Amino acid sequence: ETGLSERDFDADGTLDLLIAHEGFICGDVGRSGFCGMQVCTTKIWLNRGGQFVLQEDFLGMLIEVDNSVPPVITGRAHGGAAWTMRWTGTGFR
Repeated sequence: ETGLSERDFDADGTLDLLIAHEGFICGDVGRSGFCGMQVCTTKIWLNRGGQFVLQEDFLGMLIEVDNSVPPVITGRAHGGAAWTMRWTGTGFR
């Protein structure tokens, strides 16, 4: 998986964005400046009338997005604890 996923995260028929900084390499440094020792910043932007609105901003690693609608997002937290989330109609849980 790359650092950018375009999917319909809220099942409204428009493409939204997930940006996971663990998927980006930055110059000679290697990792994105938005990464710590274990996890990186991940953001989900929902398309609202052609403009992207930040819906979620969290830390995670090994972020994966499946192909269901709405998609299931999985990852790991600090220390390696697994988590799963998806759009519930009012937010991500």
